[in-house]
Amino acid sequence: MYQPTDLKKGVIVQLDGKPYRVVDYNQKVMGRGGSIVNVRLKNLIDGSVLPKTFKGQDKIEPAEVSTQSVQYLYNDGDTFYFMDPTSFEQFELAADLVDSAKDYLKEGDTLSLQFFDGKVINVELPKNLYLQVTYTEDVVKGDTTSSVLKDATLETGLVVKVPAFIKTGDVISVDTASGEYRERKKQCPESSWEPLSSRLPAKVRYGRDSTHTPRKAVYFLCRVMFRLEYPRDVIKTT
Repeated sequence: MYQPTDLKKGVIVQLDGKPYRVVDYNQKVMGRGGSIVNVRLKNLIDGSVLPKTFKGQDKIEPAEVSTQSVQYLYNDGDTFYFMDPTSFEQFELAADLVDSAKDYLKEGDTLSLQFFDGKVINVELPKNLYLQVTYTEDVVKGDTTSSVLKDATLETGLVVKVPAFIKTGDVISVDTASGEYRERKKQCPESSWEPLSSRLPAKVRYGRDSTHTPRKAVYFLCRVMFRLEYPRDVIKTT
């Protein structure tokens, strides 16, 4: 059983035999250590939204859902289509039930669907996803600190706030629960391996040809150099 404080956004519960997903959560602390929790629950069968208040000692039944790995195919605006890559069985889910998950779906992606009583009720996303920036404004030269934020449009159409140093074409990690930027993906192109090999200590080289450097060692050095040049791009959100 769930406690009221367990009902964070995205949790699926069962009320009167029907599955609901928590879409909004607010806890209010009362006197003498008590509290009440106000939530908005979305019915995963008909899409209706139910406001509900729980007290500290209330018990909430979790929904008995099963999970299946599928591939996202496409959508026609009203319905989203998925396929089991093993059996090729297809599943449909109404757009209003896909909800905000649609902002993270790319054709061909593998993800999970949740089932209740044999029916698809929810798209389960990973906590973080990497998406490419398709458009963002350039900033004034020199004004690229992580405290300056701007809008960036991602490949799925989602618009997020990103630091000023993010450029069109960059791949960034996004928190799927909050829709917030996490970090920029680091990439170490193979084209940089050869010139970097000359900086490795002789003891990591092998074979008769001293210019033949192990790929793993060069890749490691490349990652270290990128880390020094581009420190972890994390911004504090409040």
